[in-house]
Amino acid sequence: DQECLRLEQEAEAELRKAEKKKPKINDFKIGVAVGDTLTPRPSQYAIHKLKSFKYVELWYFSPDGCRETADDAKTSADDTFGLTKVEDFVALKPVASFKASCKAIQDHSLEWHQFDLAKNSFLLYINKLKWPDKHQRALTMFFMNIVSHPSRSEPYGEQALLLYAARVHRDWHDTLILDNAFDISVFNLTLLKNMGEEVWNKVCQETLVEVSLPPLYHPTEPQ
Repeated sequence: DQECLRLEQEAEAELRKAEKKKPKINDFKIGVAVGDTLTPRPSQYAIHKLKSFKYVELWYFSPDGCRETADDAKTSADDTFGLTKVEDFVALKPVASFKASCKAIQDHSLEWHQFDLAKNSFLLYINKLKWPDKHQRALTMFFMNIVSHPSRSEPYGEQALLLYAARVHRDWHDTLILDNAFDISVFNLTLLKNMGEEVWNKVCQETLVEVSLPPLYHPTEPQ
């Protein structure tokens, strides 16, 4: 009977479709121990940004950022959940995992050692999340150009490099969305010079403000 055959085929197709949607667990290597060190885990907010190929501050990948967001997850809004869609399923997730941290630090305001550690973790996670090899190579070279640049040894050189890294990285993501992105691995010395002048001007202005402030008045006791 043609109708019975058609119904059986439809039922089998539905079963195959349902089987594909079922959660699957990957294999593991028997006898292989965990490594001697564990990579600090950033917040779900940061991971979600990377999965969407969006810009996210490097602070989330620094040891301080991983520690702060882990503490926040334990202490704030543990009982507050929101709906999220995972493939064709709707699931509940803690609201805190969707939100940016109020403690996040902009890239240009990081300490140099924070930046250096964070970019290593960032590069590791874009590899784990299967970013295109072309993009991974470009970002790796971008960060290598920053940390190995000779201007680090100059006065305020690291501040200028951090400002360059922060603005170029964010602009690259903006242009990726617009589908006219530049090659972030190509270093622009003119732009770095401009960043250095901006940092120097800011330092000069802050120094002038400090010098121009009147001394604190300390009234003397009457004799």
